[in-house]
Amino acid sequence: MSTEFKPHAQVLARIAEAFSQNNSIKKTHLHSASRTDWNSFEKYLNWLQSKNYIEHFKNNEFTYRLTNSGRDMFNMVLKLHDNIKIFQSSISV
Repeated sequence: MSTEFKPHAQVLARIAEAFSQNNSIKKTHLHSASRTDWNSFEKYLNWLQSKNYIEHFKNNEFTYRLTNSGRDMFNMVLKLHDNIKIFQSSISV
């Protein structure tokens, strides 16, 4: 049984939206944007860093910023999320 972390597209979309509004974001603001519990959020941060989508730097507090590959990935996630919203609204019953 694999214990590899599998991120949820909705959470990634919320994090992507936060980054679309700011180039760098404090850890607590990212946590708030993710709308997950702290332990889950830490898994997302670790996964995003291990894939080289985000990087952190110390500036009084931990602040995160997107890498170029992270910007590309989050743009794709946001496009997918927008298309899903359009599709869901067109199939209302």
